[in-house]
Amino acid sequence: MPPIEQYHLGIQSDSLSNMAVQMTPFSNKDLKSLKMPVLVLIGDEDIINPKRTIRLTEKHIPKGQGEIIENAGHFLSVDQADKVNLKMLNFLRNVEKNR
Repeated sequence: MPPIEQYHLGIQSDSLSNMAVQMTPFSNKDLKSLKMPVLVLIGDEDIINPKRTIRLTEKHIPKGQGEIIENAGHFLSVDQADKVNLKMLNFLRNVEKNR
């Protein structure tokens, strides 16, 4: 089943769907206030997060790093588990090294 159909089926069955639909992005001011390193990974086929989120991450989060994961949708940790795990481990190792 394509991801968009899964999404529509999920919001029909989920009692929390109204909350998910009403979520709003963080403000640029909020993002700029983050002091810790932040890794943002987005699947290239994500139907919820636009690819420009990576650019915004690197622009507005002082220690923000973003990357697009190829051949992955919104559930990139399932679609590309090995790639995502490796990216996260490398990110955490780099954070630890730079402490």
